[in-house]
Amino acid sequence: MAKFSKLNNKRRQEMRELFIIMVVVLLVSFSNVVFAVEEEAARITMEELKKRNIEVNFSSKVLSKSVGDAGTVFYNRSVVENELTITHTPSGVYLEIWVSTSLKNAGVSTNYGNEIDYTLGWAGEVAGIGIDAGVSYWDIATLFESPEGDIVQPYLELNKKFDIIEEGHTLTPSIKAEYGIPAKGNDVGSKGLHMHTALKHNWEISKDFSINHQVEMVYDYGAYGADKALIGAYEVCPSYVVADWLSLDASAKVISPLTKVDDGRKTEWIYGGGVTFSF
Repeated sequence: MAKFSKLNNKRRQEMRELFIIMVVVLLVSFSNVVFAVEEEAARITMEELKKRNIEVNFSSKVLSKSVGDAGTVFYNRSVVENELTITHTPSGVYLEIWVSTSLKNAGVSTNYGNEIDYTLGWAGEVAGIGIDAGVSYWDIATLFESPEGDIVQPYLELNKKFDIIEEGHTLTPSIKAEYGIPAKGNDVGSKGLHMHTALKHNWEISKDFSINHQVEMVYDYGAYGADKALIGAYEVCPSYVVADWLSLDASAKVISPLTKVDDGRKTEWIYGGGVTFSF
């Protein structure tokens, strides 16, 4: 009788194990089906947008802190940065909405981790030279109290892409000027010029994995009440393509004044990661 009981217990254990395996197999199969359906839906959406000559990109990433291109720390805690870009491909005209949200104090607040930028621009090529020009409106804390405290910033960038002899490598030198103007009033702390020079290297290691990195120099002419300074920065951004419409992204950046400043700017390290959707 005891032997028969042990045999039944063993069979019940085997049945439980078989049931668990079947559930795992079904869950994996279901997840693959769901992903395939989502991928097919995204492909159809991409085809429809292409027929309308519209390209849509949306990215979302978490950064360890919010630091401007000239090395000013806007917010010394983690933020989420979301960016939506809609481009009319035949003309090169694009609309961009960039939103920074503090993970600690989200919403309409007086901290500079919360910001919304609206940009209307044009990107194209003239005589073999890439051009990116437009104007941005920065809605700065406190949000939605426009135009008080906000900034209007026109910009112009010239760039040239070079294919390196070895396949999968491109180099893109660029120069950019941007000038901030107060949206209201004539506050010196809300205006000024930044000049950027950069060299970007793109390395496509495989069809799914690539690394973008760049070195950049920014000359700050005393914009937004800061000291005049030369700023250096290096950033590396690996990216893995999960599907035609989805990539996983990471980034690491170091930025530092290369000349003496007395406005509190110092060497900053910024880390982040997120996703990009392209349609």
